[in-house]
Amino acid sequence: MQSSFSVVSLIIIGLVLYWCYKIIKWIKRKISPPQEVKRKGLSDIASMDELNIKDIAFDKLTNMAKDHEIILGVKRGGKPSVISLEQFNKSNIQVVGFPGAGKGVFAQSVLLQAQKHNRIVIADPKKDEYLTKLFSDYQFIDLSSDNFQIDLFGGASKTDVINALIESFSLKRKGADSDIYKLEGQEAITDIVNACNDYSIDSIYAEALNHIKAREVNINLKLMNSVNAIRGSKSILELLEQGNIYFLYDEANETHKIIAQLFTSRLMQIKKQNQYKKHITLLGDEFVHLVNKTTVNATGMMRSKGMNFVLMYQSLGDFNTQFSDVDSKEVRSRVMDNSQISVVYNQKTEVGMWSEMTGLQTYDDVSLGDQKGIISGYNSASKSTSIKQVSLFEPNHFLSLPPRVAIVIFKSDRLAEAIKTIAPKVDLNADIRVLNSSELISKKTGEATEEKKKYKVNNDIDSVL
Repeated sequence: MQSSFSVVSLIIIGLVLYWCYKIIKWIKRKISPPQEVKRKGLSDIASMDELNIKDIAFDKLTNMAKDHEIILGVKRGGKPSVISLEQFNKSNIQVVGFPGAGKGVFAQSVLLQAQKHNRIVIADPKKDEYLTKLFSDYQFIDLSSDNFQIDLFGGASKTDVINALIESFSLKRKGADSDIYKLEGQEAITDIVNACNDYSIDSIYAEALNHIKAREVNINLKLMNSVNAIRGSKSILELLEQGNIYFLYDEANETHKIIAQLFTSRLMQIKKQNQYKKHITLLGDEFVHLVNKTTVNATGMMRSKGMNFVLMYQSLGDFNTQFSDVDSKEVRSRVMDNSQISVVYNQKTEVGMWSEMTGLQTYDDVSLGDQKGIISGYNSASKSTSIKQVSLFEPNHFLSLPPRVAIVIFKSDRLAEAIKTIAPKVDLNADIRVLNSSELISKKTGEATEEKKKYKVNNDIDSVL
């Protein structure tokens, strides 16, 4: 009897303790409902740690590459991020980041590797201290120098000259009411070039004085005529055959920007006509200064013609400007669509868009929720599991990228990855040798002259003509 009483007592005590535990847990949950999320180790802290990448010597890094490979940078753990030369040549690479983020370091690194196989052409509006000294065989063009350096239209056909001038003067039709003025400009250029015996800038401008149909065309030609650098005797094709080209212009000088676009148009004409066989990689630093309808379209077309672009700019906001012959939304869309690889450094805007482009990863979301008790009506904790998706790199990653660390986004099936760009050694004491054609060839007379003409141009448009 006593034994049975003891068993009953233990059962009662156990039930009391059990219900006390349940009641306490119920009260605790009501006061502070628990929530637990598990991402199979892909927490923010773990993934942010991927951005802490150690430096490595450039020579050691490039020694990891096989022949015909390009190393983009180093990943966490010291492994290189590699693409084949074939993929590099078939890809446009957009490099996005604010000053000091690492764009220039990336350009130095990949161009130094690519120049073993490709001809490199750099269009630089700021005279980058390191890029200017990267190669010893530069054909160095400086529009600010009084040296006679380059003949933009050397070897060009009449059609080439007309098209290049129309393109660089932004006279391609845009589909707006203002197109009537563009047509007048196109007609004026056609008439001027048709009347020229040769295509030197002096001859074109001299002929323009006889045509007053389009005032803006004449203004641009007179401004170009003041730049001695384009009075040289070497054609673009000759320069390509002699070595890599560095084209330096002043981003604050509107005439320089027109000439830079003209240079780019001629370069693409030469490549499209297969006048130059070797693959060309064109680096456009602050690409927004080279934007016109032709260059934007060329980012899609030229990859099949043996030419790819490395497009550098600060943010997509750079393209929120008014272009004469192409809509700003179209520029942004074409740059994004025609870039097969995106190297994105620290960003403050558009981070959601960049995050979405990195792709999605799935994770198990295990959470504790409330479920009504079956027996006595109280709420009890229950686990539920669902499969969710999150971007491989989230917006905070782009906001938190340290200097020289970028997230590389591929349009192929390859996953996005964080890399650190490694700077090669550059001799900053090396001399810059600006091209100097000591003789200015007069195509009309066939005679050479040592005279250097220097024109003073009044920037007041009303006094130019």
